[in-house]
Amino acid sequence: MRNNNIREAQELWAKYKYCIMERSYYEYKKISEYFSRENVNLSEIRQILGNVLLMDLSKGQVINTLQHVWGYFKKIADEQEKIRFFSCLKMYENDECTLQEVKEFLYELASKYNTKYLLDSFYFKINPKDDLYKQGKLID
Repeated sequence: MRNNNIREAQELWAKYKYCIMERSYYEYKKISEYFSRENVNLSEIRQILGNVLLMDLSKGQVINTLQHVWGYFKKIADEQEKIRFFSCLKMYENDECTLQEVKEFLYELASKYNTKYLLDSFYFKINPKDDLYKQGKLID
């Protein structure tokens, strides 16, 4: 694969990795390992990502992903933000708030702390119920 295609595949993965993680950590790890291969195929990556995006969300996987994303802020967030995050997480676990509400708070933190990697990803931009997921289509 040409270098620009490898870079394009890596950029695509960076945009979708947390959307994938909240569906299947197993698939997330498999895709991560795929990039250690010599032959990375962009169209294959697109197909794999599209297939995983068709999977339903699993509350356990979602919570794992929320905690993973929180990791970007745990050392820089103030005490109130920490309390709010863990309160939101607990409420989500108990079906007292939506995933979107927790993600909106994490998005606020990403914006406040200018966490470009997260802001450039689709984790905050795509609603899991969106037709793009149901159809397995990807945004470039």
